[in-house]
Amino acid sequence: MGKAFNSDWIGKRNISAHLSSCAGCGKLVLLSSYTTTRFVKFMALPLAPTRRFHVIDECPVCGHRGVTTRRHHARERKKNLAIMMEGFTTAPDDPDNCLNALHTLMIYNEEAWFKDVRKTYGLRFETDPRIQLQIARGFCRFGEYEQAIEQCDKAAELGEEEQADELRQFCLSAIVAKKYSLDLEQWVVKEESSKKAYIPLISFASTLSLLFVYQGVSALRTNRAWIVNGALRPYEFVLDGETHVLPAGERRQIKLKLGEHELRVEDREASIFSYDIPLVKQLLQKQLLVINPDTLAFLRVESTDGSGARYSQGSVTHALSGVGYPLFSFRKEEADRESGRRISMFRPKTHMEMVEHMRSLDKPGLARGYARRALIFSPQTTEAAPLLHVALEGASAEFQKSFMRDGLALEPTSLAWHLYYQDSARLNGFFEGLIPEYTARCKERSKEPESFYLLGRVLTKRELAHQFFLRSEEGIGMGGLGFYAIAADCFAHGENNQALQQIESALTAAPGNPAFNDLRERVLLAKRDYDALLETAELDETPRSAERRTLYLTLAGYHQEAEKLAATFDEGALSARLNAIRFHAVGNVKSYLASIESAGDPSARVKRLIFERSAAEADAEMSETDGHAWWEHLEMYCEAMADRQPEIAARNLEKAAEEMKRDDFTHLKISRLLTTEEAPAAERVVELEIEPTNKALLCAVLSYRFPERGEEFKALSRRYNFTPVYPSLLIKRWTTPAKRP
Repeated sequence: MGKAFNSDWIGKRNISAHLSSCAGCGKLVLLSSYTTTRFVKFMALPLAPTRRFHVIDECPVCGHRGVTTRRHHARERKKNLAIMMEGFTTAPDDPDNCLNALHTLMIYNEEAWFKDVRKTYGLRFETDPRIQLQIARGFCRFGEYEQAIEQCDKAAELGEEEQADELRQFCLSAIVAKKYSLDLEQWVVKEESSKKAYIPLISFASTLSLLFVYQGVSALRTNRAWIVNGALRPYEFVLDGETHVLPAGERRQIKLKLGEHELRVEDREASIFSYDIPLVKQLLQKQLLVINPDTLAFLRVESTDGSGARYSQGSVTHALSGVGYPLFSFRKEEADRESGRRISMFRPKTHMEMVEHMRSLDKPGLARGYARRALIFSPQTTEAAPLLHVALEGASAEFQKSFMRDGLALEPTSLAWHLYYQDSARLNGFFEGLIPEYTARCKERSKEPESFYLLGRVLTKRELAHQFFLRSEEGIGMGGLGFYAIAADCFAHGENNQALQQIESALTAAPGNPAFNDLRERVLLAKRDYDALLETAELDETPRSAERRTLYLTLAGYHQEAEKLAATFDEGALSARLNAIRFHAVGNVKSYLASIESAGDPSARVKRLIFERSAAEADAEMSETDGHAWWEHLEMYCEAMADRQPEIAARNLEKAAEEMKRDDFTHLKISRLLTTEEAPAAERVVELEIEPTNKALLCAVLSYRFPERGEEFKALSRRYNFTPVYPSLLIKRWTTPAKRP
C-alpha cells in the first residue's frame, strides 16, 4: 500500500539556461534552471501539491542539479541583492563590492543587470585583474563567448594568466561545440504547465463543495435532536421505521427532517409528533428538541442570568429554548459546571430515588405523575408497592380502582399490584366485591399458588383463609408467604404457639427472608422465650445486632453479660445506647435518661420532659425543630391528653396523621383509624401488621380519642406492650387504671 503513494516534480517555469561544464559528470552541456512543483501522487494520479522548488543548473546528461525551495531561493536572492546594493551605496569605489556584485548577478541569471554593472562600475576597475576575469566569466555564463575571450586576454595581461587561459580554452570549446558538433536544441528545457496536475484536486474540491452546499441546504429542512432514556432499563423503540436501543439513563443525538414523525415504544400505541425547529433557528435562537420515548426523563434547564432552573418532564417531546447550541446541549458529567445555559438529566438508581428528588424540589405533583408513568412503563418493577402508594396518593377511590385494574390486566400479573389493590379496596369501601372476583380467579388459575394466596387475603373467615394460605404453599408454593400470612394473623390475635409453628414453616421455605425472621423474634418475645431469642440473636458488627442481644440478655436475666457487652464497644455513643436499653428494660428511668443524653439522642430532652409529665414544655421543645416521626407526635398526644392539654394533643395528632400519609399503605390505614369520627372496630386494629410497640401506642391513642371505649383499647394496648423498649413504660403509665385512694 505504501508503494502506491509517491511524489514527483510537475511543471517548469521561469527557465534559464547556459552552456557550461556539469559539476557532476564534467561534460560540456547546456545547464538549465527553472521553477517546479512537487505533487503527491497515487499511482500515476496527482493528488495534491506540496511545495514549489527552484532547480539550479540541471544537467541533461547525468541529471545532476541543485534544488532549493522556491521560497528559500527567493528569500536568498532578495537578501543577496540587498547586500549588493548596500555595498554600492556605502563604498562604490571598493573593488570587492564590485566583484561581489558581478558574482551575485551571475548566480541569479541577471544578464541585463550584469552588463549594466559592467559598464557602470567595471570601467572604474580596468586595471583590476580579478574584476576583469569575473567579467569574462560573466560573458561566458550568459553565452557571450567572443567577448569572454577578449576579457580573458585583458585579464591575462593584468596577471591572471593561468585562470584566464583556462577560461579562454573553455570558451573556444564552447564556440566549436555550438557551431559544429553539438545539437544544443536537444538539451533545451521546454516550459511545461502544471495545470493538468490540479485537475484531480479541483475535481475533489468541487465535489466536496457540492457536498457542503447540499448539507447546508439539507440543514435548512432538517434539525438535530436528542433522544433520551429516562428508564432504569434499556428498551427498544422505533422512530420513523428505524429501530433504536438506548442503555438505561443514556442519550443520543440524531438528525430529523422537519415535519411529522412516528414513535413507537415496544408494543405500545404509536405517538405522532411534529418537528419544526430548523438548524438555523437552533443556532440563532438556541432552541432544541428532546425526544423522551418513555416519558420518564427529568430534564433540568440551567441558566446563568439569575432566573433559576426550569424543569421539563412527563412528555414524549420537550421543545426547549435557551439551552445552548445543539452539539453541546447535554453535560458529559452531571457534576460539571458549564458556562451558559445547558440541560442535564437526573439519572437515579431507583424509581423511589427519583420520587424523593422531585419531592425535595417541593413538587409533589411531579412525583405522583412520575410514579404513574413508571408503573405503566414497567408494571413488573420490584418497586411497584411504594410507587403505587405515591401514584395514588390523594386520588379518588374510582381513579385508584381504575388505575389498578389496568395494571392487573397485564400479563404476567404482578403480586404487588394485587396486594395493593386488595388493601385499597379494604380502605375505600369496595372490599366485599373482592371475594367473588378472586374466587373466580382461583377457579380459572387453579394451578397457580398465587391465586389461592390472594383469595385467602380477602376472605373474612380466619379458618377458611388459613386453608387457602396452606393450599398456596403446595407444589412450587409461594416461598413461605402463605405460612407467614397465617403466622401474622395468629400473632395479631395472641395465638403465639400457632404463630411460632407457622413462622418456622415459612423460614424452612425461605430461611433468609428478613420479614420472616423479624416476625419469629416478635413471637418469641411475646412468649417470653428469651433463651430461644439469644440462640438466634448472633452478635455481629452492626449496632442493631448489639442492641437486640443486649435487650435479650437483660430480659433473660444475664445482666452482667449485658453490661459487659455494652462495655466492649469503644464508641461512646453506641455503648451509651446499649446501656440505655438495659436500664429501660428493668425500669430504671433515671439511668435511662442519662444514657440517652450521653448517646447524643436529639430527642433526649423531650423524652425527659414527658417522663416528668411536662407536656407543655415538651411540646414547645418539639416545636423548635422539624422532621419528627409520626410516633413521636402520638407520644406527645397521649402525654398532652394525660396532662389535660387538648389543644396540644389535637395539634400533634394532626401532625402524626400528616406524616403517616407520606409513608406506605399500612401507615395510611393507621392515619385513617386515627382521624375517623367513629371508633374503629377492634378487629381492624388487631389485623394491622405493624410493630407491637407501635400497635400498643396506637391503642393508647385510641383510648384517649374514644373514651367511651377506652377500657377496650387500653386492654389491647397492654396486650401488645410486651417489648420493654421506649416508650413501653409511658404506654404502661397511660393505660394502667388509676389506683383508688
